[in-house]
Amino acid sequence: QYKKYIVDTMYFLLIYLSLYNIMTLDKGKIREGAVMKKKILLFICLILCFVGVVGCKKPSVPEDNRITEGTIEERLERLDRVQDVKLITTTDNFEYVFSFNFIQYIDHSNKDAGTFTQKIEMGFNDFDLPNVFVTTGYFMSDNNYEYEYNENEVAFLIKSNYIYVEHRYFGESLPVEIDYYNVHTWDYLTTKQAADDLHDICTEFKRILDGKWVATGISKGGITATLYAYYYPGEMDLYMPYVAPFINSYSDTRWVKYIYEEIGDDFYGKELAKEMRDNVLAFQVKLFEYKEVLSPRFYQDALDEGVLVTEYLNPKYAYDMAVMDLGFAFWQYYQYLYDYLVQVLTMSEDTEEDIQAKQDEFYVWLYGTASINYGTNSAFTPYFIQAYQELGNIGYDFSYIREALGDEDFVSIGKEDEKDILWKCMFDDGKINIEHIGLIAPHIENMLKNTKDKFIIIYGSSDPFYSVKTDDVDNPNVTYFVDKENAHSSYIQTLNAEDMAKALALIKEALGVNE
Repeated sequence: QYKKYIVDTMYFLLIYLSLYNIMTLDKGKIREGAVMKKKILLFICLILCFVGVVGCKKPSVPEDNRITEGTIEERLERLDRVQDVKLITTTDNFEYVFSFNFIQYIDHSNKDAGTFTQKIEMGFNDFDLPNVFVTTGYFMSDNNYEYEYNENEVAFLIKSNYIYVEHRYFGESLPVEIDYYNVHTWDYLTTKQAADDLHDICTEFKRILDGKWVATGISKGGITATLYAYYYPGEMDLYMPYVAPFINSYSDTRWVKYIYEEIGDDFYGKELAKEMRDNVLAFQVKLFEYKEVLSPRFYQDALDEGVLVTEYLNPKYAYDMAVMDLGFAFWQYYQYLYDYLVQVLTMSEDTEEDIQAKQDEFYVWLYGTASINYGTNSAFTPYFIQAYQELGNIGYDFSYIREALGDEDFVSIGKEDEKDILWKCMFDDGKINIEHIGLIAPHIENMLKNTKDKFIIIYGSSDPFYSVKTDDVDNPNVTYFVDKENAHSSYIQTLNAEDMAKALALIKEALGVNE
């Protein structure tokens, strides 16, 4: 901040000198009144510089607003917007773990619109330690304080506190009652409103916590952390998004080419990786051959689970999308089951019993990895709304499967519908009229090129989302780490020894950890 105001001072002085020279250029003679104008200009410049320097000395939280006495529980109780504080447990890693609600504004641009409560979990050790601010993009999972390999990983790597925030519109953190087909339900589901949530929470907790801060999250939580930096630069000492996809269209199919042509090369080598990709494709082809038998079963099981489907999402379309999703899911989470996949793929079909047994095994794979999560009342529906409005979404491309099948009739979704199929299957046509706000990815790319904030960005090259990562930028403040041996579960602790040591050193430097 001091650097900023030094630069500002230089600009003011340059302006002053320029204006003074203009006013005194008259064949070497000083214009009438120029001396007085010179004094006035100098006085204004000095005032502006003084305001700048004083402004940069202000703490983010005024001293008279801080709470510096009492236990952590007592201080939490005294925070204006915290309620329902409950001590959950104590653990080896955290002296106290609390849950509570944060009184949040429905609309940060119009606070008269009312409030809702946002669910938060907090692990606490000491007031002076760093604070890991977990900006999850979804609902809060249970017992986060137990998970060393999770969004709060940094809190296990260095002694710290952590604050885990449920995203608005997920879980119990609902600004409005959800009516899926009421377009105004989603008015407050914007990236800016979510960043405003984080800003308010951080501002409030800086009243009681003295350490430095890191914002972090995995996948969509990584997007949320990065968007926080975009809207509120300088608020954190470090930003650490893990495996965050930044999608550059409303139907991004880059992942399809990646999973059929490139994924796995870094880890398995080109020969074995190609064999694995070919077998996954063969598995999908076999599922299409079993389509008439398995698609009604798949659709009915989804209905039995309570997923509401649209008029457009018939059993065959749902099945097609699930088979496509299986390829994505295998590479993202299930590579460790590759030998089992090959075992199922090569099962005998000599008898009717063999065929039945094989179909049953294929169905276990399909429903276990690609069950419908895009029905209208899915827990993930708010994500798809965000994707349609700002985040961008993956698209479907069946060209590799069509070519392998050699018969397009197996694929019920026509080529002309592939791009928009996800949205059509989410909401019945004409029943909702949500508009695109504008893709956020280009703004993030530009921000990373120019940011003065410290970033550590982690990806796994065997993750389909590696194909939609942010572009590497030539910015000394942004450091990328790529885990070549893992996919969507890539962490600091899964990096090779050299990269892990480098990442830990950067984290400790940014957060002021000396040990």
